[in-house]
Amino acid sequence: MSKTFFLLNKSKCHCSATIKTRDEEVLEINTYLITMVLKCYLIISLVLVSFGINLLRTNN
Repeated sequence: MSKTFFLLNKSKCHCSATIKTRDEEVLEINTYLITMVLKCYLIISLVLVSFGINLLRTNN
């Protein structure tokens, strides 16, 4: 009885461990995507700002 209970406990721990690592992977992927989006947004806004400044200079 105690042996089977121990095996069940072991498998439960193993399951939760794999789920935890998967969650961490998902979190890593999400943070990576967020940083990529922010970088792209920053670059686009910088390009737009410089383009706007150039337009203002040429108009005046």
